[in-house]
Amino acid sequence: MPHVLLTTEDREWLAEQKQIIATRFEFLLQSLRSHYSQDAISFARVVPIWHNHRYIQAEAVYQDISEKVPGSQIFEQWDYRVFQDVMRACDKLSSFDAEVLLIASGYSASSDAELADACANAVSEAYDDLYREPVFD
Repeated sequence: MPHVLLTTEDREWLAEQKQIIATRFEFLLQSLRSHYSQDAISFARVVPIWHNHRYIQAEAVYQDISEKVPGSQIFEQWDYRVFQDVMRACDKLSSFDAEVLLIASGYSASSDAELADACANAVSEAYDDLYREPVFD
């Protein structure tokens, strides 16, 4: 059997792949216990996901998404926009990576309808507070 020589770069790449696989496997075991615990969210944030042709920690992907969303004076409106962008990003990921990103972002237990309703209610309430006629006793 011929002796295969690996370069320093090959060894570094293999060590990186070993760490990625180990982290993803540990997350898989953790997620079997609970998707919604704070531990699962914290652990999901450090799991590398395949995004833009390379492995990046889920937290960095989420931060990049949330930083690109325009600010709003109404938190629920901003939150719903971030959720929509996270969901669009998940459409481009594998099912495993999408699950990791949803958990890391804290949206795994959220639904589009729930967040849309919260956004609409908050915007309506803010509008009423600004423009409705004041009531004097």
